[in-house]
Amino acid sequence: MATGPEIKLLALCGSQHRDPVLLDLIDHALEGARGLGGVQTRVVELQGKRLRYCVQCEECLSRR
Repeated sequence: MATGPEIKLLALCGSQHRDPVLLDLIDHALEGARGLGGVQTRVVELQGKRLRYCVQCEECLSRR
């Protein structure tokens, strides 16, 4: 049985504090997307991650 292409959906949670209510809302939205079928979801919490500006060093290009 042939299936269509799988969709990958990424949700970024940018709250400064870990918020269970916000994560529940995100999960609820992603649950609706998964219910459509053929959707793979992932949540990434940015809280606690060290994010820096791009300085155009092109290091990311060398990792491909």
